[in-house]
Amino acid sequence: MDQVDINGGMTTKSDLKGSDKFFFTAYADVNIHENMIRDHSRTQTYREAIMASSHLLKGKVVADVGCGTGILSCFCAKAGAKKVYAIDASAIIEQAKLVVKENNLENIVELVSGKAEDVQLPEKVDVIVSEWMGNFLLFEAMLNSVVVARDRFLKEGGLILPSKCTLFVAPVDSQKIYERRIDFWSSTKETYDLSMECMIPFAKKRIFGSVRREDVPSSEVVGKEQELAQIDINTVTIEDLDNVKGSFKMACNKTTKLSGFTTWFDAYFEIKGKETVVLSTSPFATRTHWNQAVLYFDEPISVKEGDVLDGSMLVTPALHNDRHLDIKLNYSIAGGKPAERNYNTWKTPGPVEMY
Repeated sequence: MDQVDINGGMTTKSDLKGSDKFFFTAYADVNIHENMIRDHSRTQTYREAIMASSHLLKGKVVADVGCGTGILSCFCAKAGAKKVYAIDASAIIEQAKLVVKENNLENIVELVSGKAEDVQLPEKVDVIVSEWMGNFLLFEAMLNSVVVARDRFLKEGGLILPSKCTLFVAPVDSQKIYERRIDFWSSTKETYDLSMECMIPFAKKRIFGSVRREDVPSSEVVGKEQELAQIDINTVTIEDLDNVKGSFKMACNKTTKLSGFTTWFDAYFEIKGKETVVLSTSPFATRTHWNQAVLYFDEPISVKEGDVLDGSMLVTPALHNDRHLDIKLNYSIAGGKPAERNYNTWKTPGPVEMY
């Protein structure tokens, strides 16, 4: 049976397709929650948005979809919510119970074990809060659970935090990765008196065939970013999420070597009567644990200042695992021959830990 490599482990396609075991097991580990909560920009922005919504939360009922350690549920309780249903299918929910108890919020926050698609709540909710965003925005497909929870539990006209997200794309010159990861195989002759240049095609296939999670310096962005897609969580459907697509047209702002394209997202907390709170994962904003996602070319391409880049992207659930992504990139440079490249997030997505 065919196998795919998931972060170093071999898993069969049949095991992965439709299975959430790997996903929920991963989220039971303390490291991933430490990494998220240590991300001050992420956690503080959520806290700021929830507290800014206190006039809408006071005396209301909230569902926290994918509550993890329960931190957002506790924020909602402190902001005045009457009741918070903290939903999670991972074993981390046992720790969330302790967090809720430690903060004396048991009378407000009720832990609900299970998937949002399966659990039952005794009442409709006024607000849904969730931190569902993944690498390339849609990696892990947790937004699907939020959409299902919205349709099952949210009162008409209810509040969703965040309410919208925008995916951006920009060209990058990140030649250091070629020097670090590709040229390395040419250096073994001098270092060890052993030639290993035959490894270069393999390295390129493994590294540049997948979406790379990178900390992109703003200086490496060589063109004005453009909106690739916008998702309104109030109205998006599961069918919409099966085919997220967008086009772009931008000019290079310098003569350089083009390494590929980077993407990032902004999340918007639209709060009636208050200024919109924005969580940005841009290279020009405070660093977050999401970093940026990069689609590298096999070889850097020479471009001149003013060269126009035309292209489009199609993002779909991966064939091997519907929590992962397949990305089809089409582009042309300065009116040249159109090219197409395919990427995925089911190989090696890149560094995970922020600290």
